[in-house]
Amino acid sequence: MAWKINTLPPTAEVSITMQTPAIQFLIVLLALGGLVLCIYINSTKRKGKPLVCPFDGACDFVVRSEYSIVFGINAEVLGMLYYTTIGLLFSVIAILELPLQTYVILASAALSAAGFLMSLYFMWLQFFVMKKWCTLCAGSALISTAIFVLSLYGFWPTVAAFLGL
Repeated sequence: MAWKINTLPPTAEVSITMQTPAIQFLIVLLALGGLVLCIYINSTKRKGKPLVCPFDGACDFVVRSEYSIVFGINAEVLGMLYYTTIGLLFSVIAILELPLQTYVILASAALSAAGFLMSLYFMWLQFFVMKKWCTLCAGSALISTAIFVLSLYGFWPTVAAFLGL
């Protein structure tokens, strides 16, 4: 079965339900937590100090490795951009009008999917390539996963309608 992707988001299909504001608020809180975590990693690295890494992790090794740079940018800086953007997008969804609201929902869902996939990639690198574990990075991966799951749960009708499912 081939997926039929609609060329324009269906404005009549936007689903903002009673639970959506609570989900949006939770996603914004998660994004804030992820942002704080990335800022901590970045500022500690820049100061040349060791990271506090719970549960006997190897955070310093992982965040200072060659794999912590993506497209010439430190992973935690990309994380700061991701969490800030996610937080802002989910903060404004409720106040937007159609069809702009639909576009922001779709962009937010796509961005949360990208963050989730990047987290999977970074966790794969830790487990199978570096064979070292960063609990701070795992915390960020859990936050990204939660944001992805909540964004799909909260806005699935809009995403599904756009994808023609």
